Amino acid sequence: MARRSLVVALFLAFGALDASARAQSVTVTITPPGSNTAVTGPVTVSIEWCAAGATLGDGSLRSIVFNNQDVTNNFSYSPGTPGTFCDSYATSTGTITLVGGTNHLAASISAYYEPPPPPTCPPICDQRPSRPPVDTLQLTSGFEFTAAIGPAASAPGTDWVSGNGDAWWTAYAPYYGVAVTPDGATGTSRLPDAGPFTETFKVRNTGNVATTFTFACATTAPLGATCTPSPGSVNVGPGDSTNVAASYTTGALGAGTVTLTASGSG
Repeated sequence: MARRSLVVALFLAFGALDASARAQSVTVTITPPGSNTAVTGPVTVSIEWCAAGATLGDGSLRSIVFNNQDVTNNFSYSPGTPGTFCDSYATSTGTITLVGGTNHLAASISAYYEPPPPPTCPPICDQRPSRPPVDTLQLTSGFEFTAAIGPAASAPGTDWVSGNGDAWWTAYAPYYGVAVTPDGATGTSRLPDAGPFTETFKVRNTGNVATTFTFACATTAPLGATCTPSPGSVNVGPGDSTNVAASYTTGALGAGTVTLTASGSG
């Protein structure tokens, strides 16, 4: 029974040693990451600072540079809750303005930690000569100098570890465009003085930025004067499409036209 207790004690001791020997590192993550399809203009950026085996402190040792300009003061700094892989964690948020061409954001930070104490002696001993164990030193000139000599006392040292991250964007000027189909096609024959009927149009965003389109529809005689689009507006991503239904009624015999108009804003 005593031997089993001894084995457990040794296991716990080695376990504690492994935990204290965790390697120090700093990871910097930038969101959104770099992209080759960005659009010029403001972009909100978040930076995560994660230190393992070290402490970030108040963030005064961080640096954020955008297109060779120091923008550190344009970003916040908020300590957060440490996680599984972060013994010290913080976030920064700020806005940068992408210009046409190549854009570069670089972020770095330093964290501090106390290095482990020197090994005990024995079994590992410093090979340098030790101080004399007496409190009187005999100088070569024949004079004596008396001083109280004791163990050297000094505060634990501090070491530093740094981490960095960066993101690149190639930005282009925004442009807006829209295509509505069918255009000029012949619709289905309808009974006179009836309805409501529905014609469906496809609206495609041909620009390179998300755009909110507002829809309006109109008719010509002998169709009824009232025409209602559904939905009335919708946000469409670049290159994406959406369907819009135009509701109308018919009047007397004859041919009329249903027109859908899409107006966009960024």
